[in-house]
Amino acid sequence: MFGIGGGELIIILLIAFIFIGPDKFPSLAKSFGKGLKSFKDTSSEIKKTIYEEMKDTDLDKINVVTDLQDEIKKAKEGLNPINKDLNKTIEDVFNDKKS
Repeated sequence: MFGIGGGELIIILLIAFIFIGPDKFPSLAKSFGKGLKSFKDTSSEIKKTIYEEMKDTDLDKINVVTDLQDEIKKAKEGLNPINKDLNKTIEDVFNDKKS
């Protein structure tokens, strides 16, 4: 937790206990615990939201790329007969010039 070891945490708690006093320390510790839990819950919710947004965005990009690839394939298939006819016409023109 924040790079603090167990021994260091005990020393910090003892110092807080001495300065705050035994009557207010339990309520302060309870408030600190609630605040820490709230912080953890909020940070996990933010992480979850960010992950979901990234996941949705990446899937949308993948779907767009896949759709574009499908459209390109369809366009190529549509151009194949035109390309064959064009090649035949070019061959015929060159064959006529050779003759």
